[in-house]
Amino acid sequence: MTPADREDGRTRRARERREHTHNALLEAARQAFASEGYENTSPDTIARLAGVSRATFYQHFDTKADAFSAIFDDVLLRLDEAVLGVELGPGEDSPDAQLIGNLMRVLAILLERAELTRLLLHEAVGHGDALGGRVEAFFDGVLEMIERSLVEGESVGLVRPLPTELTAMAILGSVKEVLSRRLTPDMGEVPEAERERIAYSLIDFALRGVGADDADLL
Repeated sequence: MTPADREDGRTRRARERREHTHNALLEAARQAFASEGYENTSPDTIARLAGVSRATFYQHFDTKADAFSAIFDDVLLRLDEAVLGVELGPGEDSPDAQLIGNLMRVLAILLERAELTRLLLHEAVGHGDALGGRVEAFFDGVLEMIERSLVEGESVGLVRPLPTELTAMAILGSVKEVLSRRLTPDMGEVPEAERERIAYSLIDFALRGVGADDADLL
């Protein structure tokens, strides 16, 4: 083995140790935020749960708000991967069914970490500019995903021409309100049948509104 090979091995092991520590800190932050709330969680708490020193925490994150942001960056990435484009053609599920599948996957991700989603919707708001900005950035990312879906839906004739930004805001607001009221502290795991009912209701509302088929509203 050459000196270069040994150096590469040391570099790889150092990188793997750093990634392991980073992931341990993120998991500890998830646990701490979920059980203690954002305000009552400190970098010391996160470091202790991860089994590392306070100094090690600050090698990975500048503040606890950065740790919070990193958690929800990961959630946003998973949400982005869960939302698939609607496929039209022989052998494909109906567009409605594909949209419901998208929303079911989104709900599963958000409800998998119900305590953190509740924190995102409620407690994290209003805790200062740094954290508030991170929460706003998370929802901006979700809003962009919805806008892209609307544009794609319009291009294939599934969605009628609409003011995309305002419509995306209305859809996001509906999802946030439903989740904020369903994710109460005393609620256990949300069964799949209930998630499906929520998904059907949200998709039906988004696509058809509340008017009767023969209503002349406008």
